[in-house]
Amino acid sequence: MKPTSRPELEVGLLLYHGCQMAMIHGITDLFAIASHFSTGRGATLASSCGGAFILAATGLLDGRPATTHWLFAQDFRERFPKVLVEPDKIVIEDGDIITGGGLMAWTDLGVRLVDRLLGPTVMIETAKFLLVDPAGREQRHYSSFAPKLTHGDEAILKVQHWLQSRGGRRPAWPKWRIWPGLRNARSSAVSRARPG
Repeated sequence: MKPTSRPELEVGLLLYHGCQMAMIHGITDLFAIASHFSTGRGATLASSCGGAFILAATGLLDGRPATTHWLFAQDFRERFPKVLVEPDKIVIEDGDIITGGGLMAWTDLGVRLVDRLLGPTVMIETAKFLLVDPAGREQRHYSSFAPKLTHGDEAILKVQHWLQSRGGRRPAWPKWRIWPGLRNARSSAVSRARPG
């Protein structure tokens, strides 16, 4: 091994079937750039997007907060009930483990890792070079509303399916006549809501 003036930083990446290769190449490039500004320190275990499922399967996330892609959050909760999943957050840092949310959250995760391992000055320089916002974002601004459809209330389920079929377009309220029982329930709710 050739002596250097800077300590070396080793980053190990676990590839799994279906992982986003842009994340692998991006994290690699991010640390290559960060190494030009660094003095090196520390070690951390991290995951991005679906990689949280692999970490959770080891039991390392039990009793700890973690995030994954907002679309996978319910499945994650069901598979790993001991993990405190917070899908609104893009990055969650909990001691020696950092989890990143959706597909492009690897940029936020990478910047956080650079901050953790190489310090805030290196993180700012790396983020500026890559045009990545180091301020931190939240996934909740990107997620879609996905209500539970397993509650067993047939009338409400019909409305939920109808609303979803409209793709977010505002419903024309006279359409409630399609479900006579709901029309009466709606009229009753409106009457109760009126003052007086």
